[in-house]
Amino acid sequence: MISVRRGHREIPAGQVPDWLDRMLARKPVKVVAVALANRMARTIWALIAGNSSYRAAPA
Repeated sequence: MISVRRGHREIPAGQVPDWLDRMLARKPVKVVAVALANRMARTIWALIAGNSSYRAAPA
């Protein structure tokens, strides 16, 4: 939850993921925090299951 709040406040609006902005506009912060945690967990699971390294998507 702290990451959601801190990330939304400190990162300029153009750098925060669009889905996060949209969710924060219509959902409570705790719901958005759970969605962010779920997204991170799915990414980590995919990396572990596929035995691969993380590659950031080009912006």
